[in-house]
Amino acid sequence: MATQPFPDVYVKAVAITRSGSILTVFNERWGSFTLPMSKTRTWADAENPKVTIKEDAEVTAIRATVEALGHPLAKHQIPKRHAVHTLDPFNQSGRDGEWKCYHIEVFHLELDPSDIPRPIGGAPLAWMTLEQMEALEPVSDTALYIARAIRGA
Repeated sequence: MATQPFPDVYVKAVAITRSGSILTVFNERWGSFTLPMSKTRTWADAENPKVTIKEDAEVTAIRATVEALGHPLAKHQIPKRHAVHTLDPFNQSGRDGEWKCYHIEVFHLELDPSDIPRPIGGAPLAWMTLEQMEALEPVSDTALYIARAIRGA
């Protein structure tokens, strides 16, 4: 069986917005502010270990949202798929330098003004407009790519 020249990476990103700004959280591993996102988890099927089970996209998006907000979600807070839905950039990872084919599913949550995010682990956060994301440092290229795509949708 031939191996792929570049690994596929499946990511769910959540644009949590409020009054025209997007919530960004500092990712220590990346050294930059980024949108809440998480890789899709996989595991071997208990009955057939040769079969790989993938986590549902919505479950991954919920996990990323909970990590950013720091609390469980009510039904009305479950992020919905964004109109942009899927982005497939082919990129060099800024973290490890390896070329990868990213498959990003974009979700959206408009956050109630009374909800105060408290990221799990106490990571710094910043509400930014797209213009601020473009002007301020450090903001991840991935966050900028997604923010530009959803603005143009």
